[in-house]
Amino acid sequence: MKTLWSAALGVVCLVQGMMSGATVFAQATTPTNVVSVEGPITAINPTARTITVAGMVCTVPPDLSLLGTTGITGANMTRLLDAQAPGRVRSIFQSGPLEVATPYTGATLKAEGLAVLTGTTESYVLTAATIELAENVAIGTMRNVNTTARTFTVNGMTCRMNTDERFPSQILGLQGTPLQFADLARGNGTLVAVLGYVHQGVLNVCSMDTEILGLNPGADTVVISRADARARGAALGELRVDGLVQPLAVDTILTLTDATTGAVLATVAPTVVPTTPGQGTFVFRLRNLPTRITAVTVTSSKNGTATLPVTIR
Repeated sequence: MKTLWSAALGVVCLVQGMMSGATVFAQATTPTNVVSVEGPITAINPTARTITVAGMVCTVPPDLSLLGTTGITGANMTRLLDAQAPGRVRSIFQSGPLEVATPYTGATLKAEGLAVLTGTTESYVLTAATIELAENVAIGTMRNVNTTARTFTVNGMTCRMNTDERFPSQILGLQGTPLQFADLARGNGTLVAVLGYVHQGVLNVCSMDTEILGLNPGADTVVISRADARARGAALGELRVDGLVQPLAVDTILTLTDATTGAVLATVAPTVVPTTPGQGTFVFRLRNLPTRITAVTVTSSKNGTATLPVTIR
């Protein structure tokens, strides 16, 4: 039996039948329903390009992406197997060999596809899919950052970044800035959100959102978190600009300018954040501006700068 996919003329076609040479002798197949499934993976067959989930044996087209930006598709499904991830602490399978003593669900397949009837046999062909490790979430204060052991705690739970090669981990700072683990030392005592999976009492983190500013070599880092204005005809009745600066020096001065014309609007000294040493906040509040301003720039005396469009309310 041979299964072919074709995208000719922009139409995806499924043909099943016997192949002789380059000719496929088609067997009648009928798409019966659109199907959706979310459940634990119990088997993977890279040769047949199938994944078994919730009792369904699902066929994966060769060009269908399975794991986001990792490049794992139906054509190279061997990369999903546990043997390809020596850094893992859990199996991708439900009750895999690493979970004999403490059984956990391994990975979850979330997929949509077609139920295809061949004669009296119904099979399933996926049209969209993603694989995720079974998830746990924690939101709270990060403490006890240990850059040697590469661990930290959230709400008292020990956390470490996931080491499974199939599921890359990421740490994001304010405004989605990518961070390194060493940057977490600057965020002890700040709020974080971590997503991953608990194994033997440790949360293995796949994704982490923090309130830490990324470092700007040779300068401090300025982030504008808010730029709002109230309009009064052609003028602005009030403009408010809030943000953060780090690392904070005692003599730091911030200057607010019109990003379009470069006109200086105001200056201010930042306020120290008690819970985050080395970080400061700033607030500009201006009234009765004669013209509308569409974007603002905040520049630090230590060379940091940020620009943000103004939201008119």
